[in-house]
Amino acid sequence: MSKVASTILSIFGLLTIGAIIDWSKSDAFTSVVLTLLAIFVALMIHELGHVCGAMVSRSKVLTFAVGPIKIKRMENDQYKWGWVDSWSEVGGYVQIEHHQKKIENAILISVFGGPLASLVLASVYFSPIYFLEIVGVTSFFLFLVTMLPYNATGFFSDGYTMLQILKNNNVFINYYKMTNHLLAKDSPKKWGKELQEEVGTIDAKRLTPTELSIYFMFLFYSAVETRELSHLRQFYHTIDLHQISSQASHQGQLAAIYHYYVATQYLLGEPMTITESQLQDLPAFDALSVARTKAILTQNVEAYERYAKHLTHVDQTSYSFLQAEKKFNERYVNV
Repeated sequence: MSKVASTILSIFGLLTIGAIIDWSKSDAFTSVVLTLLAIFVALMIHELGHVCGAMVSRSKVLTFAVGPIKIKRMENDQYKWGWVDSWSEVGGYVQIEHHQKKIENAILISVFGGPLASLVLASVYFSPIYFLEIVGVTSFFLFLVTMLPYNATGFFSDGYTMLQILKNNNVFINYYKMTNHLLAKDSPKKWGKELQEEVGTIDAKRLTPTELSIYFMFLFYSAVETRELSHLRQFYHTIDLHQISSQASHQGQLAAIYHYYVATQYLLGEPMTITESQLQDLPAFDALSVARTKAILTQNVEAYERYAKHLTHVDQTSYSFLQAEKKFNERYVNV
């Protein structure tokens, strides 16, 4: 069990014990527990609304998380439940692989499912039961907050996402298309070159740090898969690291960009301009990227072996980007 999940469950346990020890204050303890449970139910129904939207649009739910619980789609397409790993997951989120045909409609339906479920559930506020009143109030609040169009450090509200789709924002729509491809279980050979060519012409300075990280990631893996480096090279030369460093409001975004920047320079045969010391001041991002960057920058045998070890369990049913990562190691690193 993760520290986050154990902390949440411990709080509920202590409140319950407190009510038993001091029965005179049991009403107060009970009210707190019921309020927390009501908020959890409201969050869960909101996320289940996204799940229902995904089912209606024939999209695949990859991850469902709310409170201390997380359910994840495994490589064999079976679902496995576990515990959330960070506090950012506690508020709830759903990761969806949208149906690729008419992806705009699939995104709209799956995204609107959450606010719609919250709006419907808000009606229980008029119940005389305290628990349902809290569920209703929380649900109405969730409807209002999620329908407001805002982009907070890379977190897109439901309203913001729907607005960008309705405005036919190609940069944003391509962001979802690329995410779909990267997380799909299909071979990266099925990505197609059309999207690679289209996004390669984008000026990186037009993108937010969140968008840039996905564009960069997709173009890097596309270049590895197709062995066509021109689109990645064109995009790479529009990147201004000084501008990104000043714009990135979240250090995790900057870390992602830096790691793919190093990998891209290695792939293109460009001089390395990022050092290990620069990366040490940033979050670890993910173990695979850290291992890849370490192998590239140090050219150390142990670092190469550590990177290769991360890829030992990658097979044809893994996410597409992991399949491309394995090819990067075999074609360009492990030579």
